Amino acid sequence: MTFDEAIRARYDRFNRLWLAAEGHTFEDDPKVKKEEFDREMPAWEEKVNNRAHELGFENHDAYWAYVCKRQYEDNDPDFKRDPIIQDLWGKQPHYSSLYDYEKMCIDEGRGIAEFILSMEGDPKENWEKLCGEDKELGTFVKNLEAAGYKLDEGHSGNSMGMSVLFANSLLFNPEIFQYLHGALAGLVGDSGYHDDRSDLPKNK
Repeated sequence: MTFDEAIRARYDRFNRLWLAAEGHTFEDDPKVKKEEFDREMPAWEEKVNNRAHELGFENHDAYWAYVCKRQYEDNDPDFKRDPIIQDLWGKQPHYSSLYDYEKMCIDEGRGIAEFILSMEGDPKENWEKLCGEDKELGTFVKNLEAAGYKLDEGHSGNSMGMSVLFANSLLFNPEIFQYLHGALAGLVGDSGYHDDRSDLPKNK
C-alpha cells in the first residue's frame, strides 16, 4: 500500500464517520465550522458591544482595556468585572475543526516517512538509529533534525508524537494507518471523532 493509498483510506474512514454523525464529511468540516462561525459571530458582537455601550464604553475591546488597567495595572482589590460581559465572553463563538489538526499531523508524518526512505540504508535500521537507546520522542526529534529533516514550527508534544506515530505506521504498517486513533483523541477521546471503533478488523 502506498502512502497516498494509506492516507486516502484514513480520510475516507473519517469522512464516513463524520457524514453519519454530522451530515457532512470530515474534509468538509473546516468549511462548515467556518460558515457556522461567520453566522454566529456578528450576533455575539452585537450583544457584547451593546452591553459595553450600556456601561459607557465604545465597544467590548474598550471595556477590556479598562478591565486590564483596573485589575492588572492598578491592582484594585475592589474591582469587579461586569457579570453580563463575562458571561458573553464565555459564550464567544470560536472556529475550530479537528480536521486541521489531523491534516497537520498526517502531512508531517508523511514528510518524516519520506525523509527516512530517502536516507541511505534500511528504513527500519535508520528508524532505530533515530530512536536512540532511550527510545524517547525528544531523542528521535533531535536525531531527525540532526539528520537534516526540517520540522514544521509550532508543534506541541502531542502533535509531534502523533506525527512520529503516523510516520511509523506509513512506513511499516500502512494497512492499519486508517484505524489509528485521531490525532487529538488524547484530548477529545474517540467520541470526538465519532469513532466507536466498531469497524476495526480483528487484531488491528
